[in-house]
Amino acid sequence: MDQEGLQPQLRRSSQLADLIVQRILDQGLAVGTRLGTKQSLAEEYGVAVATLTEAIRALEELGRVETRTGRYGGVFVREPSEVFRLARGSSFVIHGDASSFSEMLQVVDALEPEIAQEAALHCSPADARLLRERLARLEQAWTGAAAVEQQRRNWELHLAIGAITPNRTLSTLYTGMLQHVANRLEDRELGEGPNTVGLEIHQQLVEAIIAGDVAGAREQARRHRLLATGEELEDGAG
Repeated sequence: MDQEGLQPQLRRSSQLADLIVQRILDQGLAVGTRLGTKQSLAEEYGVAVATLTEAIRALEELGRVETRTGRYGGVFVREPSEVFRLARGSSFVIHGDASSFSEMLQVVDALEPEIAQEAALHCSPADARLLRERLARLEQAWTGAAAVEQQRRNWELHLAIGAITPNRTLSTLYTGMLQHVANRLEDRELGEGPNTVGLEIHQQLVEAIIAGDVAGAREQARRHRLLATGEELEDGAG
């Protein structure tokens, strides 16, 4: 690969993931094709192994590649998952310009009340245990951890909430977009870490979902949207 054509701003995990997908598509690589090892791919693209690993992780979550261990292991092309097909149909895996990114954020925000309602209606004991686990990790990262780690724990919690609904179309659209938004935001400069109001909203959201409180879950999702968009929260809300 021509390394001179790889701009510094492309040496980010999500943008690197886009390049790998584009390579698969441009070359028409079949399912099962070995792309290389993480080390060899990092050298090929001129990036750190850690950056390459993050890109592969994102593609594995989208079901586009898989990593195999052993003597003949490495990174292999996988049959695209439903998430990836929907993402491609929505044109947000390969194309990540500012306007489409903003539009994705709007869609994610708009879906959150429905996602929260579905989670409250269908939360199982196993789902509840996972949500409490993800919330505990978020609480631990809320104070003292770097902003990027706080964001990562936040995404993990919301992805778990989005996976609860039996409506696979809704879940796929929400989690697929959220994962891509999360990858994009990790590549951007983050400001101050989350505040105590934000943590309280997440705590109340999880409790409402576990309790089966549909109205409460929708209200906390609404508050979360207001907080995320910088709008003013009403005193005493929630």
